[in-house]
Amino acid sequence: MCARTRFLRLGAAAVLTTATLAHASGPLYVADPDRHIPFAWPNGVPVQVYTDLGPMGVLSNETADGLTAFAFGQWTKVPTSDFTATVVGDFARLGLPDITGANADQIVGTFNGGGIHVMYDDDGSIIRDFFGAPDGVLGIASPEWSDGATITESWVVVNGAAVDPSDTQGAGFAAVFTHEFGHSINLAHSQTNGAIAFYGDAAGPERCELPYSTPITLNDIETMYPFISPSETGEAQSTVEHPDDVASLSNLYPAAGWPGSRGTIRGRILLTDGTTPLSGINVIARNVDNPYADAVSALSGDYSQGESTTPDGSYTLNGLTPGARYVVYVDGIVQGGFSTPPSPLPGGEEFYNGAGESGHSETDDRCAYSALSAAAGSPIIADILFNVAEADDNFFAIPVGSTQPSSVSANGKVIVGGFAGQDAPSWRWTEKDGFTVLGGNGNAKVDKSGRVISGSFTGEDGIIRTGFWTGGESWKALPVRKGLVGSCDGVETSPFDLSGDGEAVVGLAYGPEGCSSPFAFRWTARRGLEDLGGLGPWTRANATNEDGRVVVGWNDLNEQYPGRIGVYWEHGRQYLMDPDVLVGEAGDVSADGSVIAGLGAPDGGAWRWDDRRGLELLGKLPVPGLPDYFNQAGASVVSDDGSVILGYSGFFMQREPFLWTRELGMVNFGDFLLKQGMFGVEQWDLGTPMAMSANGKVITGWGFGPLGVQGWAVTLKKVAVCVNPKGSKPKTKEVSFPHGMNEQLAKGALPGRCEYVLP
Repeated sequence: MCARTRFLRLGAAAVLTTATLAHASGPLYVADPDRHIPFAWPNGVPVQVYTDLGPMGVLSNETADGLTAFAFGQWTKVPTSDFTATVVGDFARLGLPDITGANADQIVGTFNGGGIHVMYDDDGSIIRDFFGAPDGVLGIASPEWSDGATITESWVVVNGAAVDPSDTQGAGFAAVFTHEFGHSINLAHSQTNGAIAFYGDAAGPERCELPYSTPITLNDIETMYPFISPSETGEAQSTVEHPDDVASLSNLYPAAGWPGSRGTIRGRILLTDGTTPLSGINVIARNVDNPYADAVSALSGDYSQGESTTPDGSYTLNGLTPGARYVVYVDGIVQGGFSTPPSPLPGGEEFYNGAGESGHSETDDRCAYSALSAAAGSPIIADILFNVAEADDNFFAIPVGSTQPSSVSANGKVIVGGFAGQDAPSWRWTEKDGFTVLGGNGNAKVDKSGRVISGSFTGEDGIIRTGFWTGGESWKALPVRKGLVGSCDGVETSPFDLSGDGEAVVGLAYGPEGCSSPFAFRWTARRGLEDLGGLGPWTRANATNEDGRVVVGWNDLNEQYPGRIGVYWEHGRQYLMDPDVLVGEAGDVSADGSVIAGLGAPDGGAWRWDDRRGLELLGKLPVPGLPDYFNQAGASVVSDDGSVILGYSGFFMQREPFLWTRELGMVNFGDFLLKQGMFGVEQWDLGTPMAMSANGKVITGWGFGPLGVQGWAVTLKKVAVCVNPKGSKPKTKEVSFPHGMNEQLAKGALPGRCEYVLP
């Protein structure tokens, strides 16, 4: 009798363009990462497919069965693969009923004799209720049972609730069937052309002149790209014709002659030392004469997925046209999480440069390429070394997904924050200890010493309240006088900031009346929790200065000043920034309390206030693709001396980060870093700066990186400026940040290295 093993960990999904799931090219699951052995169905043996009994939204059962037969036919007819599958009957043949969200466990988690079982989710209840997936998920599929490395049973669910009511024949949904059936035979997602079509990603290394200019078409999008738009790409992505899909299938289920009948490029992705391999890097080969219709991608280490006992930076690109010339480059993933843990591109995207390939940007121009001529049966070796410049060492990615930094110690060596999602735990990262989960709920704050951490946690009574972290995942509640606070939706107090000296916590509390009585609080060991009062009736404290003397935040629902109005508290009184020009909430304050910044200026921009200049409107950055009436800017960080302000422009998660000094003005922070030579940020949407160290050298925040929502930190001990930019001999000069930079800018210098800022 064969041993049967359930190896399901996580299904793969095809999603609408608003969602963010992805898996890299290659196999979805690997059986033996050290020997690079994936799970697979028996090659050349027909896989039996069984279909559901009922309709699928507006699609009749007969129509859904037709789409199933069409989709499996696409994977079966690839000439360089021996994979084959046949629809042999419906669930009644197995004694199974029509499957819904209430009985999906009869398929998922239950062995039904082998084969692939296709569930038609008529009303979306399987996706929504059984899997708990969002409505934008079009389908989910995965192998589930195996005998050793041989897959014996898989399942697929396609979401009938997501079918356009007018698409009664399912033409736009055909790609979802084909895509999900690819997952059921252990194919993962790939990014070759899809990111160009869906997100406007560059067709080669960012900001490089490319050796091709052919326009991309919908038919160039690979079937296994993780995003599908049924109304736009549903028919185009339903067929298995693109070389990337063909190669992924044929690698897993090779026919005689594969891959030797075609060209191959393979190699390793290495760090600048030329010896350290790096997995999780997307590699693309493009035919310079046919760059989209003839292109193949692979993720380095995709057949070990970061689980081998030795580092694996290897990649293989099979299926290339003999005699054609290809350029190869490393490519940043635009969206999603991956089967192989992704790695940031240390030096940004770059071409393989043939004999000129090295790890030094001074000798290996990342935009220089060497075209490789493919030949059948003669693999080309192309090791790519990242060109890591000195500036790239100053950008650090928090090595865990869904992380949102919220505070940093004075020396920049301790960063704390939370995870994306309501009531997610806090975490702490240090140079010494690495990443540690602290428990609690939501974002944490750290004092300048790096030793005192405040946050919120759930008590034994189930109420969320403010406390101090005491080690491990233990928290101690702030003492609060009985009868002073109540709760709202299970929350008593929510901390928003910790003073630099670690003595004062400020935030939002609820009075005895609960949800109808929120108020700004400040807590100190000497005075306990205090209602800061104000114009009221609702207030909240967002931030405090070094010693807790000045607190900033907002006031709401006052009859004279309706809406959230920016305010600050000092000496027991609440003040408006400017009674004649009302602005939105205050976000941060300098160490001495003299400079305050926030959001909601009359022009929709960020603002700055100090007691000498009064209120200043800083404006906002343009956000590509976002209408101006949605674009709102907010200042989230004020440096200790008030000379630097950081924040964001945008709406919801679509944001651009800004950096402001008086001499610099408001600039895009990502562009500023690129001009410094930090090309590793090319694959990032930096999103929202959240904190700056007291020494002004470390800035941290969160945006979208290789792990999806992800935290980052930038060290700016020195920055480059281009001195004498209009003269005959412009020169790049390294100066201190921010004051040395500001001094040079005042004299006419440009921010950034001359080679990146001059025409």
